[in-house]
Amino acid sequence: MWYGLARLLLVFGLALLALALPSIGGAAPLLDRVSLQLKWKHQFQFAGYYAAVEKGFYRDAGLDVTLLEAPDNIEPAQAVLRGDAEFGIAASDLVLLRGQGRPVVALAAIYQHSPFILLALANRGIDSIHDLAGKRAMIEAHAAELLAYLAWEAVPASRMTLIPHEFSPSALLEGRVDVISAYSTDEPFLLQQAGQPYLSFNPRAGGIDFYGDTLFTTEEQLRRHPQRVRAFHDASLRGWHYALAHPEEMAALIYNKYSQRHSLDHLRFEAAQSQRLILPDVVQIGYMNPGRWQHIAEVYAGLGMVAPGLSLEGFLYDPALPPNRFWLYLALGCVIGTASIAVFIGVRLHQLRAALVVIARQRDLLDGLFEDMGLGIVVLDPLGKVLRFNCGFKVLTGYSEQEVRHLDDWLVRAYPDPEYRQTVMEAWQRDSQWMRIETPRCFSVMCRDGTNKEIEFRYWRLTDGRTIVSMQDVTLRKQSETQLRALEKRYRNLVENAPFPIVISRIDDGIILYLNPQAARKLTVSRTYILGKSTQAFYVQPEERDQLIAQLLQQGFLQHREVRLRTAAGELFWANLSATLIQFEDQLAVFFAIIDISERKALEQRLQTLAITDELTGLYNRRHFTQCGIEEVVRAQRYSTPFSLLMLDIDHFKTINDTYGHESGDEMLRSLAGMLQQQLRSLDIVGRLGGEEFGVILPNTARAEARCLAERLCQAVSRHEIVTRYALLKMSVSIGVATFGASMQTIDDLLRCADHALYQAKAEGRNRVVVALGEGVPADETPISTT
Repeated sequence: MWYGLARLLLVFGLALLALALPSIGGAAPLLDRVSLQLKWKHQFQFAGYYAAVEKGFYRDAGLDVTLLEAPDNIEPAQAVLRGDAEFGIAASDLVLLRGQGRPVVALAAIYQHSPFILLALANRGIDSIHDLAGKRAMIEAHAAELLAYLAWEAVPASRMTLIPHEFSPSALLEGRVDVISAYSTDEPFLLQQAGQPYLSFNPRAGGIDFYGDTLFTTEEQLRRHPQRVRAFHDASLRGWHYALAHPEEMAALIYNKYSQRHSLDHLRFEAAQSQRLILPDVVQIGYMNPGRWQHIAEVYAGLGMVAPGLSLEGFLYDPALPPNRFWLYLALGCVIGTASIAVFIGVRLHQLRAALVVIARQRDLLDGLFEDMGLGIVVLDPLGKVLRFNCGFKVLTGYSEQEVRHLDDWLVRAYPDPEYRQTVMEAWQRDSQWMRIETPRCFSVMCRDGTNKEIEFRYWRLTDGRTIVSMQDVTLRKQSETQLRALEKRYRNLVENAPFPIVISRIDDGIILYLNPQAARKLTVSRTYILGKSTQAFYVQPEERDQLIAQLLQQGFLQHREVRLRTAAGELFWANLSATLIQFEDQLAVFFAIIDISERKALEQRLQTLAITDELTGLYNRRHFTQCGIEEVVRAQRYSTPFSLLMLDIDHFKTINDTYGHESGDEMLRSLAGMLQQQLRSLDIVGRLGGEEFGVILPNTARAEARCLAERLCQAVSRHEIVTRYALLKMSVSIGVATFGASMQTIDDLLRCADHALYQAKAEGRNRVVVALGEGVPADETPISTT
């Protein structure tokens, strides 16, 4: 019997293998019908795909392509996931779909920068992104990077009044909304036509630089039709190359054949703006950087929009595909799989036994968590019998298992007033009909020791009829709310409307007793939530509060103390604090007035940086470089340690400037500065001495080691290529090397010696290193090969 079964399996496997062989070469059908789901209505945003259709690029690839406009009420990406279209166009929210387990695959990023922006009218009380808090906003649902930008700037969408998007700037112009999400390639044209000045807020200003329109498909489409995907990918990119090279022709084509929703001038505006975002002269059309996609995922994860550590394996398309061996693999899999069934069953049984052990361990862990939670937890059966409660319940109420065996026991003990008990019972009966009550109920509970506590209750009813009740003590919070209401009546005009943040906290432990709306906005906290919490968390260096309080207790007041603080969102800022001691609700407290001086501190830091750095390259300027050299001379003389100095000069720099312009020359200077910082050690000091001349101080470096380093630098520069907008440039440098010796007294002596060596390197053919033995005495030279 087994022999016959084996023969049957062998014949079956060989038959499948024979069927698979003809498809291995995989010739594509003559005309394969597919659909592309556009992201929006017909406009220049999709010009490349119109070009691929009209110029026959899809037809040459064996494809008959239908372009589908996006309907108003359906998310375009869902059309591809449902199978209504084989290909689609989306933005960086593809990462969010991937994070939700959707099998999307990015094929090509057409727009290297996203066109998503926020638009607001000028002179309407909005001057910065932070002014959008509390404003009316229209933000389309799939503008994920705008939501990320707002959250990054501590102005999440939850702090605005969201209104359904009309996909038109009319609401903005009519004053029905304060800000709208828009495309930089589209809506600004309409505002310009209306003669309305406007402000645009770009996520790139906040460091969020995501890809824009991205061609995508699904894993199933790629797995079953790899040749189709490759053909569609290549033909689409051909279309985009043509469209960007012939914008006027494409604008006329769209207007005459596809849609007259936009005027020709509007389409030309869209074409010009799209060129700036696609960057065809800088980046290959469709190029995708895996590191940039990973960065996009990390930004979304940091904002809680996807799970941390999201893997993008299989998300990015690789055009270098192998032949379609699906049927071959299927045939071989059938043959091999038949023999593997018995082994699989044995392994599965072993895994199930191991899983039982893991489940037992997890149950022990959950029991530990149940007991150690900071909340009181009670489990009731369908008839109200107490099945179990944790230590948190005992600590919170003081009642034991013997005292509370049933819900009725709890009601009598916790609510001795019959009328109040009836109110609680009616609320319980209303809630018990629902599976889950997330909005807490708050009741005053009498504990075993006779004290009353304000306790919040939440209920969850399980499918087997059991009910889980959680209890949290909110007495302090309720007391704080009462104090807040009394304080608002007393100081409303004086404190509530103060134009700067004010915080009142207990002096002994820093517990916040009050803060005004300006303080809540600045610290990005809810006023109700923060009451009862400590101010310690808002100090970057918590010990600074102790120092402030000690000085305050001595003097009774403080004025203009500069301190670094942190908001609840993690944003750091410099504050000018003034404080005084007050009596607040019979407690000794501190009255803090806070002024944000971050802009002033940033300006001071900027001025300090400008004073010592070269603006073009970011390296030290000559004055600060010389000062560093003076300090190194003092160190060398005091401790008898060697140090050397390199002077570098770009060869033929004037010719490059004259030939390719100062822009290319500046790019060459920046490139050399970057190379020096990469090649040198962290203790080495690099500066731009002027023009194309650079200097490097090498602490604790003797002549031989300095020479080796200079030769390595010279060779690295010779191999380096610089991409400018006009040409691919190469460069070389000449280097003079000098080592501080007994005959030298100052840094100027060492600079003069290195300069003489550099002059000799220039005179003897450039692209070489010359080492000086002493002041003005070159020792030898090293020409550098450029091969």
